[in-house]
Amino acid sequence: MACIAAMTSIAGMGKSILLENHYSIHSLGNILLAPEQITGLKEQGQYYDKYGIEYVLKQIYSGHSGADLIRQVSIPLLYTNMYYLPQSYIVNREVFNYEFDLVREELFRCLEEISDYVFIDTETNQNLSSNTFLSDADMIVVNLRQDPVMLDEFFENYSSVREKAVYLLGEYQPEIAWNLRRICYRYRIS
Repeated sequence: MACIAAMTSIAGMGKSILLENHYSIHSLGNILLAPEQITGLKEQGQYYDKYGIEYVLKQIYSGHSGADLIRQVSIPLLYTNMYYLPQSYIVNREVFNYEFDLVREELFRCLEEISDYVFIDTETNQNLSSNTFLSDADMIVVNLRQDPVMLDEFFENYSSVREKAVYLLGEYQPEIAWNLRRICYRYRIS
């Protein structure tokens, strides 16, 4: 996802913004930022609440929105053709999902005002904000593994996104029984 966003920006196809709706130790920031920026971001996040997606949600809910808000709390990359809206330490997922649902239309308006492409890393579970992102998305990139249990779970729970999904198989091993041909046949992927 980060590579596609970077290539889109470098190729002059438009501005991109990347964000995630969950806290993870393997965040996009670990890929996009220099180690000293990551350390500073973590320190700042521990003590202050003026960065990241949660801050944006609270500001929009309070009536302070617009492209300037997103620019203020985002980290510009690639000469301001790409932005990273860092994750917050999301303490309570239910509160985050509730706040997100209250302001999502304005949030998307603000994100689309400063960028041509919005890339969102979502959680794998079926929470409200992930489901909203998936239903509103123009295209979805799904990273799958050759694990039949995980594949069954995905195709049972996310059948509504099939029309706009592009599938990737991470760490692909053609000699495993669940190879590309079998996965495509079983789940009717063309």
